[in-house]
Amino acid sequence: MPVPINLGLNAWAKASWYLEECEKREAVTNVPMFWRLGPRPNLNQLHDGHRKEALKSARSKFDDLAQNKCAALFQDLPSDVISHKIVTSPADVGDNGMFRLVVLGADFAGATNDPPHAEAQRFLRQKEPGTTRVYQNVVLVITPSPAGLAHAEQMIAEWDGWVRLEQSPQFKELKPEDQERVRKRKKPALDAALVAVKDAYQTVLAIESDGGVKAHKVTLGGESLMAALLREQDKLRLFPKSIDIEQIMPPAPLYAVWPSGADFVAVADLYQTFARDPKLPKLLSQRTVFRSVEDAIRRGLLALRCTCPDGSSSWFWKSAIDVVEWEKTAEAWLPAKADITRLVGSAVLPESLPGVWPSDGSGIKLKVLCACFDGTHTFEERYDKTNVEQRPIPKAASHVVYAAVSDAVRERRLWLVFGTDSVFGEAPTTLQLDSDATIYSPPEQLAVADLLPPNLPGAWTKNAVPRTTPLSLYAAIKAARGKPWPEKLFLGTVNAAVAQGYFVRAEGTGPVSSLQHDGDVPLVIRQGKPVVVEPPPIPPGRKSEAPCARRGGTGRRELSGRCKRPKVQSPPSDPDQVTIAKVPRLQPGSASAIETGSLTSAFERDLSRCLWRESPIGSRLFRL
Repeated sequence: MPVPINLGLNAWAKASWYLEECEKREAVTNVPMFWRLGPRPNLNQLHDGHRKEALKSARSKFDDLAQNKCAALFQDLPSDVISHKIVTSPADVGDNGMFRLVVLGADFAGATNDPPHAEAQRFLRQKEPGTTRVYQNVVLVITPSPAGLAHAEQMIAEWDGWVRLEQSPQFKELKPEDQERVRKRKKPALDAALVAVKDAYQTVLAIESDGGVKAHKVTLGGESLMAALLREQDKLRLFPKSIDIEQIMPPAPLYAVWPSGADFVAVADLYQTFARDPKLPKLLSQRTVFRSVEDAIRRGLLALRCTCPDGSSSWFWKSAIDVVEWEKTAEAWLPAKADITRLVGSAVLPESLPGVWPSDGSGIKLKVLCACFDGTHTFEERYDKTNVEQRPIPKAASHVVYAAVSDAVRERRLWLVFGTDSVFGEAPTTLQLDSDATIYSPPEQLAVADLLPPNLPGAWTKNAVPRTTPLSLYAAIKAARGKPWPEKLFLGTVNAAVAQGYFVRAEGTGPVSSLQHDGDVPLVIRQGKPVVVEPPPIPPGRKSEAPCARRGGTGRRELSGRCKRPKVQSPPSDPDQVTIAKVPRLQPGSASAIETGSLTSAFERDLSRCLWRESPIGSRLFRL
């Protein structure tokens, strides 16, 4: 049948007072499959009478449903947003700078094309009768619209009609199947009523940038109230995101939050200024400001001073803030005006002060670094290769910079060299923290290959068995690298070489503990016998005992058809024979040109533990 006829039949089935109930419906049209008139009033007629009675008190039930059962209305609220459900007096709404949603009941319904409801405006303007609200810019008042309220009342009466029918004497006279139908229809009717209550809230009162009150229209649909408000954030001037701190900092702020001519501002006042001034955006959370301040401290755009209960203070710049509830007492300072008394080790690293440290990795004198903290120097903040901003460095006394450098050296973030002293991984002494000391980025770990004769020939003797000492190796590394290497890093590589068998101690046992005590211990290249690398064993049942006919071999034939050649043992080697490769010099560029460094470069910084010696059989090389 045509669609209009199906729609008409469905409407008739819902409105008829005498059609008997039919649960069976056609699959596509949802039209009842059976039509039969009965002698008694059906459920529609009984429900209609109770619905009309329920409509008289539907408005009073609107507030109860919105406050207690309409959970979808208050979903998705940020943790810092405070909601007030169906309040009746402005005194019920606090005034401490927190963002507040005030949801009013049916008595405050108003349309957007009408002047804002006078009583609803009081929740924006007043804290108590006769008292002006201070933080008006962080309050939104939400009321139902007249049209939405009227529709909600109809849906509430529809639901309440089934409730009243179930509680009436007529219910006991119904057939059991009709009683069950009444019970089943209550739940969908209540769900429809709650949706209508939620969707009725279409009017939002807010303070405008000129200080006036304006009513805005929002449509909730299938989303929560908060989601609908955020969808209209431009119209309502809501600002849920973080703020670029430069938008509130001198000299040309976008938002006039920083006091004119002031060197610092209390962090708590930053958010409260947004909450007071209607010309500024409405911030949903205090964390919006606090996150921006934290980011500015890490970037070095601001310095932060936290005052402790005992009157002392802690400074933070180019670091995280490790004080609990710092936002309550902290002051945000312009770096050019701050004289900080504390620096963390990360604040003096090359990556924290680009433009101050040399870009070639040559290091910086400690006195030069201290001079940069005189309040007049800047560092570079790079956004990309072409966009670079100069940022001021705060003023700090020399001992503050020294303490930061000492922490960075101890934490293995910097490397300090002063004369013959090389400090890394431990706190430098007062004498080592000299103004002429040089600090570098952390040194690289030495490889075992860096200590072997091919790479460090000056440290080894030219005897048949090359010998050296830790002091000789250390002096050669110092000459090769141009600066004394950290002793612990150097000894770590020496002990690794001994443990891995590259060379051994000729006297004593155990690791080399220090250059002072074990610096003269002789070290020699390890000697040993050649090792023949055998193929992996073949699992039982996979090899044949038939002799290899090809080539006249006598070995066993594997299933693959290849002969397994008999193992040839090399004669014992002389224990005094030199264990360094003796290969004739080849043409430059040859892969075997050991003395030219080709083999060394191939195995350099590798985990290979191979040393080579000449075999008495032919000119083959064997692994030791």
